[in-house]
Amino acid sequence: MKPRLALTVVLLFASIVLLSVPLRSQVGKQFLFRVNIPFAFVAADAHLPAGDYSVFRVMGPDVLLVESDNNPGSAVLLVRQFATGQRNHVNQLVFNQYGDQRFLVEVWTSSDGLVHTAVKCRQEVLAAKGALQEERVLAVK
Repeated sequence: MKPRLALTVVLLFASIVLLSVPLRSQVGKQFLFRVNIPFAFVAADAHLPAGDYSVFRVMGPDVLLVESDNNPGSAVLLVRQFATGQRNHVNQLVFNQYGDQRFLVEVWTSSDGLVHTAVKCRQEVLAAKGALQEERVLAVK
């Protein structure tokens, strides 16, 4: 009887742990906006395809999540915030382009009037060294 009770307790504990993981991942995830990005891009060293994306604030003001609505891809961005002085600017993503590669560098949020500037990823630093010129590309909500 004791081995059966021990097994039941272990299974119950494992079930509780497994069910709490998805709930814990949702805590602190604040939806900001949804945007269609018509080209493949790199964000925080993650290669992401063109498509619809949702942008969330997670774990405080200095971390944003860009999550694909259609694919399993996502990227967690470490950002620095700057006030634009305007509350009426549109939600938008700003990309640097080097050749045929695009890198997410800014997230503009109209709800708080902030520009969130992403820390440059390793791949962008390498692409910038070999590029003759940097171009800015926008994806607007």
